[in-house]
This record gives sequence, C-alpha cells and structure tokens, in this order.
Amino acid sequence: MVYFIHIMKTQSIFSFTEKHIIAAFVLLSLFLFCLSTSITQAADIDDTTKEMCNQVMLNIYYDIVALREKYPELVNFGDEAMHENKHGLYTLIYKIDDPKVTKQSTPFAFGLTIDRTDENVLPKQPGSFAFPFSLIDVKFSGYQHPYLRSTQFNLIPLIEKHGIELAIYQQKKMPLRLYLRSIKEIYKINEPVEFEVILKNVGKTHYYVRELDQKNLYFVYNNRSWGTRPKIKMPSSKGRKKKSGKLPRKTLKSGESMSLILKGDSFRKPQDVEIMGVYKMNINGVTPSGLLNIRVEE
Repeated sequence: MVYFIHIMKTQSIFSFTEKHIIAAFVLLSLFLFCLSTSITQAADIDDTTKEMCNQVMLNIYYDIVALREKYPELVNFGDEAMHENKHGLYTLIYKIDDPKVTKQSTPFAFGLTIDRTDENVLPKQPGSFAFPFSLIDVKFSGYQHPYLRSTQFNLIPLIEKHGIELAIYQQKKMPLRLYLRSIKEIYKINEPVEFEVILKNVGKTHYYVRELDQKNLYFVYNNRSWGTRPKIKMPSSKGRKKKSGKLPRKTLKSGESMSLILKGDSFRKPQDVEIMGVYKMNINGVTPSGLLNIRVEE
C-alpha cells in the first residue's frame, strides 16, 4: 500500500513537470514567432526605396521596348514580361525560343529584379549576376545567357545606365557626403568649368580622411574620365608626404567640411552635362560621390 502511494506521488510529480515544460515550450515558440515576424517586418524594404527601385525598373523596361526594332530577339518583349516580386518590386522575365528569330538552338532569355542583398528572388542559373547597393540593402539580381553574341541584346549596359540613380540615392545614407557646386549654371563653348568640391561629415562620429586633391578625387562624364585641375596651384604632394611616404590625413569632425575649387575641361558643343565626382574613400563598400549638372551654350 505504501509502495502504491509512493508510485502515485512520483507519477503526479512527473505529470506536473511535463505540463510546465510543455507550457513553457509553447510560450517560447510564440515569443520566437513574434520576434521573427517583427524582425522580418522591420527588415523589409522601406516605401521610399521601393518607389525609387520601381522607377529604375520602369526606366529599364521602357529602354528595352525602345530597342525592339534593333534586336529581333526582343520582338515579343512587352507587358507580359513585367511581374512583381514578393516585395512589390517590378521584375522582368523574358524568353523566346524561336530558332528563326534567335538564330541559335538555345532560347534567348533574361531576368531582372531588385531584391534585398541577403536573398535571391530569382533562381540562380548560368549567367546569373548581382550588383549590390549595400547602404540601402538592395541589389540588382538577374540572369542572361553567359555567351551572348555581339549582335544580341545585352542587359548589363542598361543596368549600368539606370543603376546610377540607386548609387546616388544611397549616398543619402553615407556619413561622408560629396557635393559638387558649379560657380554658374551656364557655360559657353570651350569655356573651362569652374566648380567647388565639398566633403562634409554629416555623421555622428569623426572620420580620418585624406586631403581633397587630384589623387583622391576623380570625375566621370559620359563613361569617360573628365580632366580637372586646381584653380590655385597646390604644393607638390612630395613636399607634403610624411616619412612613411604616405600623404597626410586629417580628422574631419562631425558637422565639419573641407572644400576645393577646381577647373574642369571645356565642352565643344551645346549640351546639358552631368558629371559624377568620386572621393576615394571606402565606407562599407561605398565611396562618397556627387553629381554636377551644367548647361553649355554657344
């Protein structure tokens, strides 16, 4: 009898413990689920970035439509190629396998979307590529035939053309900002362009930076290097080098800026000009850059 009562007590103890374990497990599961849901929601692409990304994808779509007459393989490209991924971002998926059009046995196909840097919305396959914009946590993700003929449509130049909008947009997340300000808006043909380069620390911490000079700046116009020179002749870099042989650096405190006035090459015909300037300092894989827009008239 005593033995039976002991057994009953032991079973009751274990039953009580199991119930508590199960209850604790359920509560923990609910907590982790809620936590993962909140993290996922917080990590989603913000609305402003989505709007920018969709505009970039639309611009690429319109450029491809405009090229249909030039490339026979794009003959069927149209609204059917436009989709949306799980983030609500436009996605282009196109394929044509008519040998009479493609002039080859394998189909002509490409895909392009914008997704987060840590995921792949489109399945990886031969010819897959990715071009990240780390500060806004998005990337171009896509694919096309890895061995295109020179006469076939190539998606990459359009990505490079319109991707500059995302590159400039992500500069808003940079703690160091590069501003290019022209002395005037309109220049005459063959007149050198005079402008100011400003590097400003808009972050909360101090940064150790190199001086603004031609060694640490470069400018691009129409995918080519654009020549510049200081308005005022600067001391030779040889005289400014330390014993280590490296150019000196300075601390750019939060809220501070430094500037340099440059003269750039002139232009020989009337046109609207957009020049990109880059300061050679890597911050999380991104360099500070800015745009200079001017007009050239006769």
